[in-house]
Amino acid sequence: MALFRFCWEHTVAECEQCAKGYRAAELATDLFSGREHLCPQCRADLLGSVRAHPYSCAVLSAAILQRLREAREAAQRLVTRGRGPSDDEDVLMREFEVALHALREAAVEKPPQSSA
Repeated sequence: MALFRFCWEHTVAECEQCAKGYRAAELATDLFSGREHLCPQCRADLLGSVRAHPYSCAVLSAAILQRLREAREAAQRLVTRGRGPSDDEDVLMREFEVALHALREAAVEKPPQSSA
């Protein structure tokens, strides 16, 4: 979500095979296989590069990055602890939902002005 709001005008993925960077709008999708975030030249999967981008992006505010980290940590705890039946699952799910809500609120804030 923040990626499309704040990172639309700059490179968000790097293809190691082609040694080229791409903006979000330039990434390819294969409608037949359902694969997304592909290199438009060689069709390499760039999802990992896209997912890593927010953590190194200079455009995103510190508040968004903090909320992104919190949401990711909550999701990781949910996956790690939620593998079997547990009383903690509801608590973990609520934690994740709160972190995700905070991330969405931060992403709604006004995008920083570019210095172009």
